[in-house]
Amino acid sequence: MAKEVKKKDNKKEEKVAKKAANTSTMRSELKKVTWPTRKELVNSTIAVIVIVVLTAIIVFFLDVVFESLNTYGINKLRTTVSEKINKDNTTITTQDAQEEVVTDMTLEPEADVEVTGETDATAETPTTVE
Repeated sequence: MAKEVKKKDNKKEEKVAKKAANTSTMRSELKKVTWPTRKELVNSTIAVIVIVVLTAIIVFFLDVVFESLNTYGINKLRTTVSEKINKDNTTITTQDAQEEVVTDMTLEPEADVEVTGETDATAETPTTVE
């Protein structure tokens, strides 16, 4: 049992030693870093803000242009399609009307006969000879 306790203690000590080594290594690395001066920091910040604003303006401009082109294209497409549909409907309606006229003429030939107000009564009633 004593050996197991020593192993656990050794593992804990090793972890603490690694953390201390990592902390000291990190501190030594941070000492090597050259930190920007206040003036450099302000200049870099201004440059980043200007670039972001210019990018936003360019993206906004392109968005407006593409949206207007898209709207124009969709409207143009709608008018083209509606004109095509109207043309097709007119053609179909004209063809239907012509077919109806032809159908009426073939089915009802009496419709073309001219009807007058006079009736032929002699044909209907037989005449007797006296």
